[in-house]
Amino acid sequence: MQSNFEVFRQMLEARRQYLVDTVRTRWSITTSKRDEREMEVETADYQFVVAQMPVELHRTESALRRFETGEYGTCTDCNGEIDERRLRILPSVERCTSCQHRVEVTLHLERTWSRRPIYTT
Repeated sequence: MQSNFEVFRQMLEARRQYLVDTVRTRWSITTSKRDEREMEVETADYQFVVAQMPVELHRTESALRRFETGEYGTCTDCNGEIDERRLRILPSVERCTSCQHRVEVTLHLERTWSRRPIYTT
């Protein structure tokens, strides 16, 4: 699987560049030629992209650091191998399917229990 890692590295580097370029260029277009409704939609799109960018950029850079340390493709929780099919779909993923499922179930349970009313008698 190591030979395919270079493809994943290239995907991650391209994604990082896209994320950085999106903020720098796409939204720096002058607004004088746009009507008010178009600007509202553009502003909402911009706010969504900007809100997501730090998380996605962090994940991408974290995956690239794992390449440097030789840990890419290894689950950060159980140290098991992450399935190549999973990496193809989500190259910045840091957990194997089993560990990610465990984390999501735990988060779901925490959210569910935190919303339950507390009854006192």
